[in-house]
Amino acid sequence: MSSVIGGGGTTRSTDRSPSSKRTLVVPGGDEASGWRISLDSRPGPFGLACAFGLSFLLLLVPVGCDRPSQADPPEVTGNRSPTGSAESDAATQAQQRWEAAQLRAGQGCTADSDCYSPLRCIRDGSCLPPPAMTGERAPDQSAVLCYARSGEVLFQVELAVDGPQRNRGLMHRPWLLESWGMLFLYPELQPDLSFWMANTYIPLDMVFMDQDRLIVGVIEEAVPLDRRSRSVNRPSQYVLEINAGLARRYGLEAGVRCEFLNLPPQLVPR
Repeated sequence: MSSVIGGGGTTRSTDRSPSSKRTLVVPGGDEASGWRISLDSRPGPFGLACAFGLSFLLLLVPVGCDRPSQADPPEVTGNRSPTGSAESDAATQAQQRWEAAQLRAGQGCTADSDCYSPLRCIRDGSCLPPPAMTGERAPDQSAVLCYARSGEVLFQVELAVDGPQRNRGLMHRPWLLESWGMLFLYPELQPDLSFWMANTYIPLDMVFMDQDRLIVGVIEEAVPLDRRSRSVNRPSQYVLEINAGLARRYGLEAGVRCEFLNLPPQLVPR
């Protein structure tokens, strides 16, 4: 995901919204364990038929059931176009790009631009898979907390703070964890930020905020690989990109206030 302009800045703001009794929602999990699991232990006729079919297949081919690893990324899905081509093209390109990136993981670097995208220069001067893909959180992990009507919503975030980082954004990533996003920071209010989806393989929501971290507009369900420019036609200084559908699910809309947690000191909003 790329932006057209440049800048950088932000940490914990002093904006607190309504009521400390509101529920904190971490996308992708529940309040107790961080996971939401729903199982039905009583198989119906369809379930029994599927089980029988799977047993038959196991006699023919080796099957493995395991959590996706870096070497075995999950299937990538995008918004389906009438012909299905957007989803298919994005999935194919994402798989090819990820296979090539894994061969380059661990190479030395001093900046993201030294790394084969989507790898980032994030620890010990090495090009590594980004935390929004692996879920690996730093002790002082940056985050965005929004006070939606449904409750407080928290996203762990990677930061895009300079021109090259913002231009690359979430390009070339085969997936993005539900509880993560990317926060684009600009040094000052921009009259009309514009984003596109070139080389971006996952559908996204884009949440635009002004200098006070107040949401001024949301672009929902941006389609992978679409090169059209997108804007909310309002001045903004920060943009949070998250998986498509989450803004609507958690009530992130114009007028909702957010705050930024654990940003580097030089990026704290003034």
